[in-house]
Amino acid sequence: MSWIRRISLALLLAAPSFLGAQTLDLVQAPNLSKCTGDSLRLTMTIGAPGMTATNDFYVLLAPGMKSAFTQANSDTLEIVKWQSITPAPTGTIADTISAGVKYAWVVVPVTITTNNFYGLAVRSTSPVLWSDTIQMTVNVAPTVEIDSIVGGFENLYSGAPDWGMCEGDTVVIYATKGLDSYEWTNGGSVITGATADSLIVFASGVYAVTGSSGNCDVMSADTTINVYAPQTTITHIPAGMFTLNVLDKDSQVDSLAFCETESITLRGPVSFAPGTSVDYQWLKDSVDQFGQKLKVTINGATNRDYITNQSGLYSLVTYWFPGGCPDTSYSVELFVDTVPDTFIENIQWAWQSAASL
Repeated sequence: MSWIRRISLALLLAAPSFLGAQTLDLVQAPNLSKCTGDSLRLTMTIGAPGMTATNDFYVLLAPGMKSAFTQANSDTLEIVKWQSITPAPTGTIADTISAGVKYAWVVVPVTITTNNFYGLAVRSTSPVLWSDTIQMTVNVAPTVEIDSIVGGFENLYSGAPDWGMCEGDTVVIYATKGLDSYEWTNGGSVITGATADSLIVFASGVYAVTGSSGNCDVMSADTTINVYAPQTTITHIPAGMFTLNVLDKDSQVDSLAFCETESITLRGPVSFAPGTSVDYQWLKDSVDQFGQKLKVTINGATNRDYITNQSGLYSLVTYWFPGGCPDTSYSVELFVDTVPDTFIENIQWAWQSAASL
């Protein structure tokens, strides 16, 4: 009977190897539904004793209510992030091979073009194990873009990839048409009532739109729009002038005096941004027949510099391109003093019979 005892002992020692086979389990979330491009977190339990250091995991996705998988007939999804729930610590290769609960993140392929049921399973290579299959619905996410802008201009003044508009103007931005619903935001905040496929923009901001189709919501990339408000300043060129007198008491020079024997050069601003330019029109204050002051264009005064020796209030209108945004400067008042006529007269002294020099 000793041989019976030896067989019984051998079976008892071998029992763990066939009574408790290693497992790889996935948790099925109820009513699991995802859109293409979404992140999907898998909850996976690796049974003891865990995987070897050379192990790889393959996440397989295939259409239909799958019960079995082959790599050849499935999409292989890259695991983009791991998190070990048990055991601690996290952040080492042991997280992905030791026995315990793991989170693994994958991205639903954007190459899927038809709404359908899909099955997903995980395969390990060392040892070779297959998880159970989880089922999910995959919906095709819509393409959502701000695809056109009416009004405004390419903003070359900012040096950034944004769109510009002149102060007081508006632009209209349009989203992809044909979606179920739209929601516009500015700087991440929802714009109340903005639910059409277009939006009228009145102010600077960072605009985006979320479009919905079926069960999928997608937000567009940001479109930055900036109001461009040019500033027109006037400077004067004092070089070569001997009688110029600055009458201002503050930093803005807008009151100058000089003699009529000289002329002054007033100078407008210039744009230094590549691809931009400025047009100029000089103005002079006048009075109409009713005694009302008005600004009158000076014929031919369309250069950056304007030279004059006439008294008056002068200002400058500029137009900045691209965009043609207008701006009017403050007024500069010129006081031109006349030089009195000077002559020499011979007057005789009382003791002289005639005057002489």
